Amino acid sequence: EAEIAALSAALQSYKADNGDYPYGTNLTTTGNNNFLLTNLMPAAGAANPKVYFEFNKGMTNTSGYVVDPFGSSYGYEYPGSTNRNGTNFFDLWSTAGSTNTNAWIKNW
Repeated sequence: EAEIAALSAALQSYKADNGDYPYGTNLTTTGNNNFLLTNLMPAAGAANPKVYFEFNKGMTNTSGYVVDPFGSSYGYEYPGSTNRNGTNFFDLWSTAGSTNTNAWIKNW
């Protein structure tokens, strides 16, 4: 829950500076959400070098995807689903190692 809250705060800061949240979708536990890493912690020399979130080594896998404490990729969607936070907001979640959606940790 703390990581979801911290990532959400970083995404809010990103929007405040850039006018919108990072666009992208990752709906699977093994999917590519590298756009979160590159937008929230850009590499040195990037066009916009501001760091919004400092990802430690345990928060990324060998593919460069942002992973939850259970080792699965964080789910992210922007624009968000109309059934969750709505299209003007992002959806961010961790499956918490479960296929039971009631056990997921999410920002909606």
